[in-house]
Amino acid sequence: MGIQAMSFRSILAGCLVLAVSLPAQADKIIRVINVEGDVDALRSEIFQANNLAETHFTAILLSGDFYFGPHDEMPDVAGQLTLRGPARLIGGGSDVSTHFGDDMGPRYLFKVGPNAALRLESVELSDFSLNHEGDGLIVNAGSLHLEEMQFTRVKAGYGCVKFCTPAMPLIRNLENADLLMFRVSMVDSGITASGNFKRILPGGIIQNEGIVNMAGSQVYLERYGWAHSFYNAGSFYIRNSSFLFRDTGVNAENPLFGNPGSKPISIVNSIVSGFEGVTCQQARSNGYNLNDASGCNWNATNDLVGVPAGVLWRPVTARWLYARAEILENAIVPMASSPAVDSANAEWCDSDSLLNDGRFRGEGCDRGAVETHRVTLGEGGINGLYFNPEADGHYVQVLQTDFLTLVIWNTFDLDGNPVWVYGTGQLVDGRSVIAETSVNRGAMVLPDTPVPDAETEYWGTLQLEMTDCGNGAIAFDSVDPDFGSGQFPIERLAYIKQLGCVD
Repeated sequence: MGIQAMSFRSILAGCLVLAVSLPAQADKIIRVINVEGDVDALRSEIFQANNLAETHFTAILLSGDFYFGPHDEMPDVAGQLTLRGPARLIGGGSDVSTHFGDDMGPRYLFKVGPNAALRLESVELSDFSLNHEGDGLIVNAGSLHLEEMQFTRVKAGYGCVKFCTPAMPLIRNLENADLLMFRVSMVDSGITASGNFKRILPGGIIQNEGIVNMAGSQVYLERYGWAHSFYNAGSFYIRNSSFLFRDTGVNAENPLFGNPGSKPISIVNSIVSGFEGVTCQQARSNGYNLNDASGCNWNATNDLVGVPAGVLWRPVTARWLYARAEILENAIVPMASSPAVDSANAEWCDSDSLLNDGRFRGEGCDRGAVETHRVTLGEGGINGLYFNPEADGHYVQVLQTDFLTLVIWNTFDLDGNPVWVYGTGQLVDGRSVIAETSVNRGAMVLPDTPVPDAETEYWGTLQLEMTDCGNGAIAFDSVDPDFGSGQFPIERLAYIKQLGCVD
């Protein structure tokens, strides 16, 4: 039976066996090594593992921080190898301007041979610049298993002077190779590009020619112009995963799946927010997906398209077994008012989320990588005045009624002119609301002149959620290019008289 025909749960059952507890085969010995923060020692142990590959399984237990120079590469993996943290592998910087000089990153960091297997667990790879002369940060021709991992600021660029140089992905999965990703976080990583290059460059996170299964994982991108994150020329399956792009008004065009020539990627029970609708043309929905792009053509069972996703990029605590908590500090979390809550197909939900904290199965699990946990504010507790501690002078007012909840954001446009964004939405759990908003245009107060009527103009959505009585966050998504989309924290300044707040 091919891997694409198997249930993902069956695949995981076979893959979650710990390397250090593998039963010794007649011709295999389990070998466990400890390496702490020493790149040369790690290279030596992988070389030794390759020499013993025919007779030994090797598990290298990593700890500490490993700092890699511009050209540091690990030996090709030729046997059965596990690298388990908690540990960080840190490159020499993710400034893509260095890709074409002496400070280029490695041609690759890990390369897995056709008959070899590599398992990476509880490891963070951060601040690597990808070398345009290489094949990718991780190249897999055999079997690659990534679990409870994070890629942070791993970037590649492209260059065109007399000719154009290709850009390399985080992971290149070659023909006949298997890639399994479970609880993997990818943050501000991939190929940075501009103009039409974003549409023609291959996948910046994964270029696949073999088989990929990804579950309980997330991609968060911010501020940059990113090329397609995933390119598929083989078989690619995604479930219970979340993808979020926060544009701060710099560049709103960011595709996600495939470019011309890419085969469709199958996706189910997932959230896609902030990306273009053209993304949907290169992905085949198997149902129960949430995509906030109005141009998305998904129409499988219980797909929700063109509606606010209601997700926040917020601090979390992951229950990753071997990792330090700070490896995964933030995640894409559905708000209580998100349509993702309790609306996934339970038959496709894994028992654990990205945070490894379980999923609710009685009322229905949530779409996406993270299961939201309910916190309720008492009646009227959300009412009050708030401010943005990161940008004082921006204020938010909230007024709950018996029918709708009013949200007003006092902010400024790019020219420094005051803008009042206002709208209403349904309050959920006393703490969470998605408001469709407008702004008033055209009115001006002049001496001895009647004030003209303002013209109401649609602005976008404000998505507000409190974590407790005093703190919360707002995500905004505007049709006005002066604003784009983004997120900011809020802290309470004042309560409405006689209305307190109880968590």
